[in-house]
Amino acid sequence: HDAEAGSIVSHTLEAMSRGGIYDHVGGGFHRYATDAQWRVPHFEKMLYNQAQMLRLYAGAYAATADERWRLVSEGILSYVRREMVSPEGGFYSALDAESEHVEGKYYTWTEPQVRATLGDGRADTLLSLYGLAHVPEGEGSALYQGRGLEEAADDLGLTVPALRTVLDAALTDLHEARRGRSYPLLDDKVITAWNGMMIA
Repeated sequence: HDAEAGSIVSHTLEAMSRGGIYDHVGGGFHRYATDAQWRVPHFEKMLYNQAQMLRLYAGAYAATADERWRLVSEGILSYVRREMVSPEGGFYSALDAESEHVEGKYYTWTEPQVRATLGDGRADTLLSLYGLAHVPEGEGSALYQGRGLEEAADDLGLTVPALRTVLDAALTDLHEARRGRSYPLLDDKVITAWNGMMIA
């Protein structure tokens, strides 16, 4: 039963971290998915979600030493440190789903935008691993990881570390481009209970 439970947990962790509910460009988790494949999120980011997911993925890494869970944990932490900490050191509550009155506009991409940011060669490499899931009420698509690194690296004739290096640089460039967009509304309340969760 333990092996079966471990397999179920691992599958769920992978599905969440590869889906659109994880922000592959900036780290952290959106609030929930709106489709059965977990590719299209409701784009709001809540502090308590980050705390719960960090506890889950860091715990999974501690238990398994699986590098996938370390990377997700670090992605959550980097997002929270960068965007959810007040000058006084408290944690903000949430980041809204909308910018310019459009759900997910800050986070979504069209393929031409990806290509304009990265150039065709790097865009092709990125899109060999990531897919773009159309957001019904938005103007672009949510990025999700459509397949495993090993499979994509094999198709491209690269090692997994080499592909990861290329992808990390490409995602960094997408993040820099995204920072030029209109930022979602920040809920800067510092809620004691949610801060306690994040501190823990």
